[in-house]
Amino acid sequence: MKIGIKLIILFLIVALIPILTLSVIHYQNTEKQIIDQTFQRLNTSAILIESQIQSEIENHLLALDMFSTRVLLRTSLESHNNFENQKDADIMNLIIDDALLPNSNLDAIYITNNENKIVSSTERAVIGKNLIDVTLSEESIDSKKIHLILKHREYHKGPTVHVQLLSQLFSESGEKIGGVVMEFDASDVLLGNKNTGLGKTGEYVLAKKDRNGDALFITPLRFEPDAALKKTMSKDRTDMPIVQALLKNEQTFDNAIDYREKPVFAITRYFEDVDWGLVVKIDRDEALLPIENLRNITYFAIAITVIFAIIASVLFSKPISDSILRIRNAARSISKGNFSEELPSTGSDEIKDLSKDINEMAKELDNQRKSLIKSERMSAIGQTAARIAHDIKNPLTALNLSIELFMKKHKDEFDEKDQKQLKIITQSLFRINRQVNDVLDFVRNKPLTVTENKLNDLIKNSVNIIQKPEGITIDIPRNDFTIKCDSVKMESVFMNLLTNAIQSIGNKGKITINSFEKNNNIVLEFIDSGPGIPEDIMPHIFDPLFTTKFEGTGLGLVSCKNIIEQHKGTISIKNNPTTVTIQIPKS
Repeated sequence: MKIGIKLIILFLIVALIPILTLSVIHYQNTEKQIIDQTFQRLNTSAILIESQIQSEIENHLLALDMFSTRVLLRTSLESHNNFENQKDADIMNLIIDDALLPNSNLDAIYITNNENKIVSSTERAVIGKNLIDVTLSEESIDSKKIHLILKHREYHKGPTVHVQLLSQLFSESGEKIGGVVMEFDASDVLLGNKNTGLGKTGEYVLAKKDRNGDALFITPLRFEPDAALKKTMSKDRTDMPIVQALLKNEQTFDNAIDYREKPVFAITRYFEDVDWGLVVKIDRDEALLPIENLRNITYFAIAITVIFAIIASVLFSKPISDSILRIRNAARSISKGNFSEELPSTGSDEIKDLSKDINEMAKELDNQRKSLIKSERMSAIGQTAARIAHDIKNPLTALNLSIELFMKKHKDEFDEKDQKQLKIITQSLFRINRQVNDVLDFVRNKPLTVTENKLNDLIKNSVNIIQKPEGITIDIPRNDFTIKCDSVKMESVFMNLLTNAIQSIGNKGKITINSFEKNNNIVLEFIDSGPGIPEDIMPHIFDPLFTTKFEGTGLGLVSCKNIIEQHKGTISIKNNPTTVTIQIPKS
């Protein structure tokens, strides 16, 4: 996968994770608030509806109780039962007509004897008929208990639901003498303001148990207006709130099924006096519609965010990916040995720093490669030079000894000219010997043989060995220190430095050697009165095989540097005046 695509994906992840997290949290909180608000609304409606129905029932029961306790009504019924005279029937008719007037929703009153025969009624045409035939009720008035019965009366104001309240009548002696039935229009209770405040799908539903124990709807349903006293729901459908209501379970349902088999939010109530169940409900889809709108807005916001994130990631990632690709290509080029590759210092600060580091790395690798090539060459040259130097060293030593013996044996026989020639031969052999030693010192990296030595003794030994013109003076340090060093190698360093100084001065001049202690180091300074070292040569002064002298090997100062570094010290050179500074640890 390309780096640009990876960066785009990274930007998208960084942008979307907080948005998605906040969206989910906001969605969940909003959903909870809406569900809570929905149940609050349903509960408020349930309380109002329950209160209204309970109040109507209590009012009807009160009216029935007040009517059935009238003394004149009971005495007239008792007399009519005994004598069946018209006067008692007329008195009862006047009483029930009088009771009908104040109750606008009271439709009919029936007075029956013990045989369920209607002896008085607001509907005079039914007098003399059996109560069951007239009221369509299958209930008989056979106890003191009040019954609430629902009937579907086709002949009165069309198909309407009526509530019939039944009560027994007793004489003053406590003997049952008949019964009374009061029939009320239940539209105010069951239909009035049915769906107020419940939206497009909300409604309240009342039901009672039929003979089989199933739920019989006693109110018209919002989506089935003709369902009252016709539609039933099996008692086995315990997943439906109306069945739970008739099971006396008053609770809330956040994902129940209604009579349409649709998921709803619902609250149930139970009326103990009449054995009715109440459900107040609303479709989940409608209740959660704000959530759907919020979800759509969230999807739109996420889509916009994704688009902007992609645009932003492309704009921001392209310079980064281009810089990374340039760095990758440069790294590949460097890995193939092209150390001249140089990255431009563009992009962010981090990219600039990385490009700078890679450029420096390439330069360092190039330097190391050159150094390695040079080292390999020097190794080959050194091995060859060591072999040649070794081959020269033996006859050179024999030649030196022979000349020395010859000069001692015939010293009285030489004239001034012969002595001058012999001196030239001796100096030439010394130079050859020195150059051979430079080569051997450079090639042989022998371990140090460290001993305690007096610094001035090492300097004096070196001065006594070298050859110097009579016009050059050498000042030995007044201070003396004891140092731990390899005396042979250290004298070789001093002789090299003194010889270089003499060659720089010529026939007349001065070499001053100072020594002192600084920062737990012994510092030596070799100061000569020569013309100094050209500035363009100074950076290469310690390079192997670098020399400006016809008779030099270019290995003297390199050997000095190696020996001093073996002693954990440092060596440096500066002009005005020409000063070679050596620092060696005191211990």
